[in-house]
Amino acid sequence: MWRDSAPCECEWGGTAHGPSGGGVRLIKDLLADLAPYAYDAGLSPSEFRGATFTELLGVIHAHRRRQARELDGLAWTVAHLLVGGGTLRKGTRVDQLMRDLLGRAPGTVPGETPEASPSRRELSPEASVAYMAAWVTARTGHA
Repeated sequence: MWRDSAPCECEWGGTAHGPSGGGVRLIKDLLADLAPYAYDAGLSPSEFRGATFTELLGVIHAHRRRQARELDGLAWTVAHLLVGGGTLRKGTRVDQLMRDLLGRAPGTVPGETPEASPSRRELSPEASVAYMAAWVTARTGHA
């Protein structure tokens, strides 16, 4: 499972090695490449030392998915404020604006194929308005 969604060579600055890559990669080099990502994900040095490669990759991928969800939420808010506020031309679609803001499809994780990420259902305009009204009510306490 993690083999298909493991960080790619461009993400940690390493090069592809092994039987088809033309060389042998030492475990200490691989760990040195993974360490910054594991620490960014919140692992302590002792947790990093005690984790297996599968666990490390799982933590790193979970962290990347959380970051992608947070950016999706920010893009959703910005897109709805821009479209709802009338600052963009009429007919601008929120989903397309979100793609433009994120540089990827909402609900996906950068570097992963769209098939690897869960698909998201687009809301109808009426459902979007109802959701925005509920969000504003929850934030401000009044409509």
